Amino acid sequence: MATTPSDRPLVIAHRGASATAPENTVEAFRMAEAVGADGVELDVRTTSDDVLVVHHDVRVRGFGPIWNHTFDQIREAHPSIPTLDEAFAACGGLLVNVEIKNHPGEPGFDPEHRVSDLVAAWVVANGATDRVVVSSFTRDTVGAVKAAAPTILTGQLVARGALIDQWIELAADDGHQWILPHSRHLRRGPEVVQAAHDAGLLVGTWTVDSRRWLEEVRREGVDAVVTNDPARALEVYSA
Repeated sequence: MATTPSDRPLVIAHRGASATAPENTVEAFRMAEAVGADGVELDVRTTSDDVLVVHHDVRVRGFGPIWNHTFDQIREAHPSIPTLDEAFAACGGLLVNVEIKNHPGEPGFDPEHRVSDLVAAWVVANGATDRVVVSSFTRDTVGAVKAAAPTILTGQLVARGALIDQWIELAADDGHQWILPHSRHLRRGPEVVQAAHDAGLLVGTWTVDSRRWLEEVRREGVDAVVTNDPARALEVYSA
């Protein structure tokens, strides 16, 4: 991801400007750009015919699992679910954090990580290696992206109950540029960010919405904050 501003973290809109628009929609991504966010975070899954679409949950309410339907079926039933191409176009010139959803415990989990190959090929085909970071909670999934296209910027997401020190070491060993811990990990203080920086990693934390915590993570030296309300974050950081 691009160099962070000198006086504040990058402000990344969580699933777009999701505090004011439906998450993971073209509207939310356009609004993120309109309010001045530095980037957006979005969630990617694949349809049964290998189309990359943007949706958080494994199922669409009242419709069923994404992985078990073709793109045409999904588009007809839920036209607000964008393709990755449509989402990327809506982001304008913003940075984009593409989170691959491929959890081992989910129905439709792909142990061969075909979604990783599809996303890696998409980033390269779009000439987007300088403005896209691909991440996942699943180590092998994001590792497969790095293996498929080593020039792609990658990041390891870390759930709030995980051991952050262990994951910092793993992310560095895996050759990622970013580690993306839940904000709960930063309650230990600035030593978490310092340990990641010492390991050569940039730190982006999620999901940070309150003014108090936005100010705190800036003091701790994070490189990016993922927030549902980018307008509020930018207001806090402009004070």
